[in-house]
Amino acid sequence: MLLEQLEPSGINLRAVLKTKPGVGFEYREDVEKPKINADQVLVKVMATGICSGDISLYLSGAYVGQAAGYPFIPGHEFAGQITEVGSNVKHLEVGSRVTAEIMVTCGHCDYCNMGERIYCTSVRELGAEINGSYAEYIAVPAQNIHVLPDQVRWEDAALSDCLASALHPFEKLSSEILKNIVILGAGPIGLCATQIAKTLGAKMVISIDTLPARLELAKQLGADQTINADQVEAVKSVQKLTNGLGADAVIEMTGSPVAVANSIEMVRKNGEIVWMGHVAESVALKEFLVMSRGIHIHGCFNSTWLTYERALHLMASGRVKMRPFVSHELPLSEVSKAFDLLMKKQAMKVLMKP
Repeated sequence: MLLEQLEPSGINLRAVLKTKPGVGFEYREDVEKPKINADQVLVKVMATGICSGDISLYLSGAYVGQAAGYPFIPGHEFAGQITEVGSNVKHLEVGSRVTAEIMVTCGHCDYCNMGERIYCTSVRELGAEINGSYAEYIAVPAQNIHVLPDQVRWEDAALSDCLASALHPFEKLSSEILKNIVILGAGPIGLCATQIAKTLGAKMVISIDTLPARLELAKQLGADQTINADQVEAVKSVQKLTNGLGADAVIEMTGSPVAVANSIEMVRKNGEIVWMGHVAESVALKEFLVMSRGIHIHGCFNSTWLTYERALHLMASGRVKMRPFVSHELPLSEVSKAFDLLMKKQAMKVLMKP
């Protein structure tokens, strides 16, 4: 049971709970304020975003295929202000404007000791295995906290995990300056990736999706070409746009088995692919194409500490804009409406405010 963090404080707070398997969350106004330990900080949540992964929690209680204990508070995209600091925390102070990484690591496994916390063998996630941000307050390990630049608004900072997730695939690529790049998916992360690609100097960014509204927004945010995969053959279209060569890099952000398979045929010989979409089923791949064409494939999951800092810098500089794809802002009490809009594809990105 994940609510062990919510020790009695005598203060009732608003929060959204996942109380059992099945569809839906429960909004309540009688949840106890979290009590922090010596290595945590308490953050008053100012804005929290809904991640596509949270839809799995909403529908079934499973997050990326992993069953969660009950009850718990979902949510991991957020920004807020520190109101309390644990006794062991010396680098943070009350009043600081902050956000946080989603992955909570153990700090002592081989990967953590090597400075590769992203691969921690005992990692846990905010909003799934640890109570999350769909609440007025959240208790967060101090090691996960990032202080916000002054010019970054709460609403933008709440989407820093989204931007960091979009940035990390570019850190996998060997070339800093890209010629032609395909972004598979024009959801919030894909739209961030489109802007990042242009910031890095890409000659041509090709955005591929199946929703016209998303493709139009991708064009507004810098995509040089857009392809509706429901209307044309995406692979042939990419080949045509690149004079038959293929893209220098392809970043797959949809989790679609078809898109994953197509990425191999969209990239040029000796080109690079980054897979970061969560695919829930097996994918049939043309292995010979990978070998014979010398294609480099990178797996990518989550982001690093440095990725987060870079993402916040991109926000602060204005080179990547978050607000264009925030379609709705709702109070926490309207959580059911928020998820209904997302599942009906009537919303791009939804922010909730406690």
